[in-house]
Amino acid sequence: MTRGYSPEPKEGPNSKGGDVAGAYTEPTICAAQNEGALSFEKLWKSSVRCQRGVTWKGSVAHSVLYRIEEIIDLEEKLANVTYKPHKMREFKITRPKVRTIRSQAFLDRVVQNSLVENVIMPGLGKSFLYCNCACQTNKGTDYARNMLRNMLRSYYRKAGRNGWVLYYDVSSFFASIRHCDANARIKSVTNGLEAYYSVQALDQYPGVVGYDPGSPLVQVSGLAALDKLDHRIKEYLGVKYYIRYMDDAVIVDSDRETLLWILEDIRSWLWQYGFVLNPKKSGVFPLSQGVRFLGFDYSVTETGKVHMVLPGKRVRQIKRDMRRLVKAVKSGKVSIASADMSAQCWIAYASKGDSKALSKSLKTYWKTLTGDLREETI
Repeated sequence: MTRGYSPEPKEGPNSKGGDVAGAYTEPTICAAQNEGALSFEKLWKSSVRCQRGVTWKGSVAHSVLYRIEEIIDLEEKLANVTYKPHKMREFKITRPKVRTIRSQAFLDRVVQNSLVENVIMPGLGKSFLYCNCACQTNKGTDYARNMLRNMLRSYYRKAGRNGWVLYYDVSSFFASIRHCDANARIKSVTNGLEAYYSVQALDQYPGVVGYDPGSPLVQVSGLAALDKLDHRIKEYLGVKYYIRYMDDAVIVDSDRETLLWILEDIRSWLWQYGFVLNPKKSGVFPLSQGVRFLGFDYSVTETGKVHMVLPGKRVRQIKRDMRRLVKAVKSGKVSIASADMSAQCWIAYASKGDSKALSKSLKTYWKTLTGDLREETI
């Protein structure tokens, strides 16, 4: 491992740096040059992808019904540089934590999805390491959880249970992404109209720092924001056991001092790009205490078996949600069929862990809560 180097930050958190965010001139490109991600064929395929699971919405159903006309009109506007995205809809969610979401109109999402799938991800994704596990083809939460399992097993075969875990989490991750950095990454893999409309979509967000989740382009900007840090950790610092899901990451090593040094190096690197570590979650902990990652607790037994279980706090939360759902059914706000579907989702989530008894317990609990309701509907 290379030691003794910690770069001096050139600028403080959330400083502008680099290009001025949004400083991008409108291109003068004729319709004949409208190819690639903005072509009829690519927009059509993107529309089909975007409609999955949301055709119950009136706006989506309308676009699906008149897809040919709308895609032709959209392609023409994009080619003539007359396309303007609609105003984003803003709402708040409370779980897993309170945050603001900005969602796009269906056709705006179609444009962004086409840009991301056909140009931006193929370009930016070339440099992504396997340890970057979020929101990519054949990757996701299940992939990340299985990778952490395998990583802990591999470490156990090398050093047993004697080790330390470095866990880091970035405070207000999306809200800390600098617009100039996101725009620069997008421009590095796009040009012409594709670059113009990508930056135009990101420039809808106010200020020079921060985005709200809900946009395909914001999501890919988050994926790419820490890509250089991945390369630094794996290639420069020589870390073997490392995994990251968006802004949550785990490193395992046998030497506590090494991990403390790495943590400070990560803190310094993040500071240069306007990010700050979450002081409550980030730190170095004994492996024997286990690891919490993506909602599950991981522990390594004396024999090297890796257990993944749902924390008790989350189980109690699921049961509270079940009771609230039953009240909604009794008041007539939700149908019993819809409630059953929600309950099955919670039970399926719990079943990802290693406790079969928990899944059976939740099934029994749900049947007990809804027994009277089912008798009433017969």
